[in-house]
Amino acid sequence: MNERMSHLHEAVAAVDVLGSAGRIVADPLRRAQATSTAEAYALALAVERFWSICLEAEQLARLEARRAHRFQPNDRADGLARSITQQMAALRGATEESQTNGRDHS
Repeated sequence: MNERMSHLHEAVAAVDVLGSAGRIVADPLRRAQATSTAEAYALALAVERFWSICLEAEQLARLEARRAHRFQPNDRADGLARSITQQMAALRGATEESQTNGRDHS
């Protein structure tokens, strides 16, 4: 790894990702333009990590809903699976129609 990337990784490690995201959300026109390379890179890494967590949660919710249907119906598990599925569809940009027709395979 070259020296510039090493410095970038050090700067990324020091970024408060949630703080940076909050500042950008609070004032996107001003703060997004003032975002440093390290902040942008840290935010991109965080999005990838959060997406991984989302995919795992979606899979877990679906498995739990299937298990609950098989052994003991559970409205809470069904509601949780439905909520996570809807939130994931929204993140993917899927419409309700594409979900019900099975066209969304993101």
